[in-house]
Amino acid sequence: MSDSRQVQSEEEGRRREEENRRRLDWEFQLEQDRQRREREAAAAAQAAADAQAQQQYWS
Repeated sequence: MSDSRQVQSEEEGRRREEENRRRLDWEFQLEQDRQRREREAAAAAQAAADAQAQQQYWS
């Protein structure tokens, strides 16, 4: 009986490790996406500022 409980415990441990790995992968991907959006927003803001400065220069 203790062998089956040990096997069940090992399976639960592996399942928890897999769930944790998937959660960490998901959280990592969310952070990567957030950073990419921040970079894109900063680039868009810089492009808008550059365009406005160029327009003022030629006005």
